[in-house]
Formats: sequence, C-alpha cells, structure tokens
Amino acid sequence: MTTGRTANHGADDIFVHRWSPRAFTGEAMPQGELDKLFEAAGWAPSAFNGQPWRFVYAHRGSADWDRLFDALIPYNQAWVKNASVLIYV
Repeated sequence: MTTGRTANHGADDIFVHRWSPRAFTGEAMPQGELDKLFEAAGWAPSAFNGQPWRFVYAHRGSADWDRLFDALIPYNQAWVKNASVLIYV
C-alpha cells in the first residue's frame, strides 16, 4: 500500500508507508493468536527496562467487554465498536 507520504530524511519505507486501520470486521480473534501477540509484546523493551508488561483484554461478547468499552471516550468507541478484542496495556 502506498500512502503518498515522503520522508524528509530517508526513513525506511516500512515506517513511511505504514497504515493504521480504524475499521474492523468483527471477525473473532482466536485465543492462540492473542497468546502469541502477548508473548511477543511481553518481550518488547520498556522504559528503564521495567518489564513485565501487563495486559488487560476482553473478547467481544465476554463479560468484561462492556466494562473496557465503556472506559473509552465516545470518539474511540465509534471506531472500536466492531473490534473483536479490546486490549489495554
């Protein structure tokens, strides 16, 4: 995908042409895929190397979905409403 953006100082194309979608299909995300994501994210560097990271998440339709969704401001609720999982870091 091209975004029409050009780096002023030669940044790698992976950054210049990245795209952050705000549209979700609502397709379920398998727990195994989430487990892999959390494993990788847990190894990511943090400020002052202060791991471990903490993740709070809820699948759409689970008991905690509404609680996490309601914590969002209305602007974010508008584009998150179709996500299959909400994740707080």
